[in-house]
Amino acid sequence: MKIGISSPYLDSLAGGERYMLTIASCLSKKHRVDVFWPNMDIIERAKKRFNLDLDGVSVNASMQIGKISRIKHTFKYDVIIYLSDGSVPISLAKHNILHFQVPFTSVNGRSLSNQLKLKRFNHFVCNSEFTKKYIDQEFAVNSSVIYPPVNTTEFKAGKKQNTILTVGRFHPLKKQDVLIDTFISIQEKLGDWQFVIAGGLLEQDKSYYQALVAKCVGNNIKLLPNISHEDLTRLYEETKIYWHGTGYGEKNPENMEHFGITTVEAMASGCIPVAFKGGGQKEIINDKIGGYLWDTTDELVKYTQELAGSTELWEKLSKQSKQDAVKYSEAEFCKNWQELIERL
Repeated sequence: MKIGISSPYLDSLAGGERYMLTIASCLSKKHRVDVFWPNMDIIERAKKRFNLDLDGVSVNASMQIGKISRIKHTFKYDVIIYLSDGSVPISLAKHNILHFQVPFTSVNGRSLSNQLKLKRFNHFVCNSEFTKKYIDQEFAVNSSVIYPPVNTTEFKAGKKQNTILTVGRFHPLKKQDVLIDTFISIQEKLGDWQFVIAGGLLEQDKSYYQALVAKCVGNNIKLLPNISHEDLTRLYEETKIYWHGTGYGEKNPENMEHFGITTVEAMASGCIPVAFKGGGQKEIINDKIGGYLWDTTDELVKYTQELAGSTELWEKLSKQSKQDAVKYSEAEFCKNWQELIERL
């Protein structure tokens, strides 16, 4: 089959884009797959960023899905898989799949125009049960869930150091400022432990980043913007505890962690996740068995100190955490998407 992949955010090369490009990689083994994007270098950039096999994937630079002038070209495809930005595209492809990674609300999903466009879609896929809950309600659909892919075989536990790590774009919603304040409050009790913050840094987020830099002065904290995939993998291998704060203090579901790919990557590396109890994290972490979920920063401090103070507890939870990560493997992801395509 001839399959198209459409994402409005492809050049950001973040977690959502990894999801879509992994679909492209999986399906290209049996089908012709095109990625819709105006710049031909997107494949090479994605290979470098995500370490994906995209040799069988082409770029269709003439397709700009969502623009009326291009809609007529969609009929050339047997299947088009769209990542929604909250809107519903118009497509003339034989089969259409709409994928949601954000729990959109108040986007007029049940309007007459959207409901008419939705009739052209065969399947709706979400990245978590958390996202599904809101999407089904907003758009009056019954979506399925295919969790994001993590190359769990790539990540492994190395020689662990007394390191706490958090990974995510430097952005206020990732709550790096809250985590820094929390670490500073307990670093004297932790002794030789360090806190490392790694993630993408975009131009529009540099003022927030500079504020973080100022907070870290004189403390055992490292900020690592835009590090390579190889360096990030090494960080996971060396880390004992993984912190995640997205969703803390937020009420809008769109501001929660919709799934938590970095949490799974950390777990696959033998890190113990200690994450805010919200969004998709509750589906990933086996609370108090393979990690911890916290509501308050006091709980974050409590769980961290317990892990830092007990080698026996850390080893027990680390082993379970690694086991829990296996179900989010790329192999399982590819199998689920291939089966979905075969059912069309």
